[in-house]
Amino acid sequence: MTTATVDDKKRIRLPSAKPGQVFALEEEGGRFVLTSVQKAEPEGPRAHLVKRRGRTYLSAGSGEQMDATVLKELLADFP
Repeated sequence: MTTATVDDKKRIRLPSAKPGQVFALEEEGGRFVLTSVQKAEPEGPRAHLVKRRGRTYLSAGSGEQMDATVLKELLADFP
């Protein structure tokens, strides 16, 4: 069994954890359980409509592709 010591800022170093990795913490009567939480993949293309100087533009990430249904949904939600 490996032990770890809490520092003065209440931190513990996890040797196999990566920077920015997120864990769910559960406490069960003096026992702590850490479960790695995976980031959810975004659904569909990341694009949005923007109004500038009286004109409407479609702003999308580089390499993003979308079909007509996505564009129609964006237009329906745009004021």
